[in-house]
Amino acid sequence: MHHNYLKISCAAIIATGLSFTAIAQESAQEKTSPPTLEASFAAADLDQNDVLDRDEFVSFAVMQAKAGDEAYKGTIMSGEYDMAFTSKDADADDGLSLDEVGAVQEEPDTDLEDTDAEDDLVAPEVE
Repeated sequence: MHHNYLKISCAAIIATGLSFTAIAQESAQEKTSPPTLEASFAAADLDQNDVLDRDEFVSFAVMQAKAGDEAYKGTIMSGEYDMAFTSKDADADDGLSLDEVGAVQEEPDTDLEDTDAEDDLVAPEVE
């Protein structure tokens, strides 16, 4: 009887160890970093000509959105792929290079210190 108890205990310890190993492997897989811009570009560039056409750009945008890129998340949510493509196509050649997709779009200047709009926000004096 004591011999069977020892076998069962050993089996339980081994099973527990294997479970912890499997959990550790799953955790390590979940913590992998998102693909880089270059990796997403290469994966989306199906014809491998170093330029994304409009269809390839859609795939690229989806990959970047899944990787956490907020600008591309906005593109996905709005569905404005053509507008995003055109805005990034700096040389208007109907294809996007890695430099073009990686270029940061300038935001409109909304700094009140540089405009006269700040004066408009001041309440008039009451007499």
